[in-house]
Amino acid sequence: MEASRKAIAAVLEMTSGLAEGQGAQAREKWSRIFRVAKAAAISSGDAATVFEFAESSRAVDFLASLEQGDSIRTATVPPALRDAEKEARVAESIAAARHQAALRDGDRALIRTRQDELGAARTKHEDAIGSIRREVRGGAAAAIYPKPITDAEARAALGSDEALVIYVLADENCAAIVLTSRDVRLVPLGATKDVAAACAVWDPGADAAKADAAIAAMRKTLVGPLKLSDTTKRVLVSPDGDVHRAPLAALFTGREVVHVPSASSYVVLAADKTLRGAKVLAIGAPDYAGRGLVALPESGAEAKAIGDVVITGAAATESDVRAAIAKETRWRSVHFAVHGVVNTKRPMLSSLALTAAAPDDGELTALEIIEQPVPADLVVLSACESGGGRVFAGEGLVGMPRAFLFAGSPRVIASSWKVDDAATRALMTKFYELWRVKGLRASAALAGAQDAVRADEHWRHPRYWAAWTLWGIGD
Repeated sequence: MEASRKAIAAVLEMTSGLAEGQGAQAREKWSRIFRVAKAAAISSGDAATVFEFAESSRAVDFLASLEQGDSIRTATVPPALRDAEKEARVAESIAAARHQAALRDGDRALIRTRQDELGAARTKHEDAIGSIRREVRGGAAAAIYPKPITDAEARAALGSDEALVIYVLADENCAAIVLTSRDVRLVPLGATKDVAAACAVWDPGADAAKADAAIAAMRKTLVGPLKLSDTTKRVLVSPDGDVHRAPLAALFTGREVVHVPSASSYVVLAADKTLRGAKVLAIGAPDYAGRGLVALPESGAEAKAIGDVVITGAAATESDVRAAIAKETRWRSVHFAVHGVVNTKRPMLSSLALTAAAPDDGELTALEIIEQPVPADLVVLSACESGGGRVFAGEGLVGMPRAFLFAGSPRVIASSWKVDDAATRALMTKFYELWRVKGLRASAALAGAQDAVRADEHWRHPRYWAAWTLWGIGD
């Protein structure tokens, strides 16, 4: 247990260095320490210890790892608060250096003085961060200045029909933490190489027999050991490592599935679940002439079938979309039926392909998305591979879904691989019918829409329906 605590402490210590932008060497050191700490946490055998580690690491300011933290902060935090936090952070660093110098000198009186100064500086920094958390609501605040929660706080946020599953993969062994409103359990999952092998077999392009066999293998490895109660209707899943490749909707059939970056982020996002917009803004069938992108005629029909306000063709430019988003105080949904472009090396440059028109290039990047609030109950990325990105140690999948969570939407639906136009149109039309007309919660509406598509013999294969994942909150 003590070894696990020390490993966790080492990980937390590393985050302060990363936040100051120490570059690739610091990130490699972080990754190494993270792997050691992850193994130590699992070996402790204590669910609360593993949860503490998972939340502390996943709530790290992942933006620093992308070397774009300052851009994100600039886009989301009011200048006065940002300057106050930076000043307090510098003061804390200076106080910490003076305290270390006093410890080396061995002057007890000076050590006490420097310790008091450091305590005061830390308090001032925490107050500055607290001001930002109060001012910047939702996913942006949680990402920029994360505050990990306890397992008791996580369980208190869960309904009686929900379970939160947090996968933790170390170098050799892996486990899952299963939380419900009643308890928290640590479930060993065996060798990490076996989990990786099971996930690696999955290929949405494989024939039906191979796809079914791959899903059965993943379900046996990742879901069976969890022993979820029959009363569990909704599963909140926080993947790790190779588990990000798994088609969650196909593994947890019969249950609603929600992808959450961490328990802490879920609690923050859930605070906005009562907000309600009215209209749907739908963008589809941009003009891709000269762009080397295949036209998406079905997406135009999809947008018209769904939206109250529809932007298509030559009008689907970055400027027009931004202007449209700003016209409503809050949207019920902002729906993009366009091509998605994934940048695995720099995931914040992943983009949605719109119509190119000067001065914009037609690539609405994740970084650009957070520069303008997107006040919507839901954002739907009805685009190929829109849920893709890059998996960072301790932080999970970084890409378009997180960008929209930061921008102000507590729910994002995205795809994990290339999707079929016709099947997607059918799925999205059914989803909006269930969610917007019949009033089902978002996770139930998505599960219902997937079931409806799967019921068509031509679309039974998981490639047609299992790509879609709901991020954030399900209500």
